Amino acid sequence: MMNQVHPSKYYPDRKNIRLKDFCYATHGSYFVTIVTQNRKQLFGYIKDGENILNDAGQMVTNVYEEMNQTYPLAYFLNAVVMPNHFHCLICLQEDDAISLSRIIQHFKSETTWRYSLGVKEKGWPRYEGKLWQGRFYDHIIRSQPAYDMINQYIYNNPMRWDNDKLNPSCINDADDINAMIKQYETSPIIISSP
Repeated sequence: MMNQVHPSKYYPDRKNIRLKDFCYATHGSYFVTIVTQNRKQLFGYIKDGENILNDAGQMVTNVYEEMNQTYPLAYFLNAVVMPNHFHCLICLQEDDAISLSRIIQHFKSETTWRYSLGVKEKGWPRYEGKLWQGRFYDHIIRSQPAYDMINQYIYNNPMRWDNDKLNPSCINDADDINAMIKQYETSPIIISSP
């Protein structure tokens, strides 16, 4: 009989990043960040604060823009494709219609499939094992000021690339989006759908 190793040996400090007892199919707005596997820069580059997407980066943009055809009970709002990650705002319109996890799983699957075609047909750089990291970051937006700040953060993300903690070349103190959000979430405000 083969000795079995408990999974915690490989992932001893894996922290559950989901909000305990929260239903991620609840009406509301969410800030989502998805990062490429090993933070590999596959979608373009930033030059003088300007986001220069390559064909793969444009493909990621296209997939996001097509998501509302598949999920009409969600709004796919402001988004930005960065060299090695993706930020977006998603608003679920109805409770229990679709979960945020299912939407992100679909997005990752579709972009991975199209990226793989790009590798075969167009010579795009290969990725290592997976295109995206297994997990994603999400934040449940609880106030209009936080929503506005996150929306602005997404819009300005290319200009902040030098201070972005997801930038492998970042040498300054990285921007902490969690700290930025926290200061705006003092009182809950219902966010109206667009």
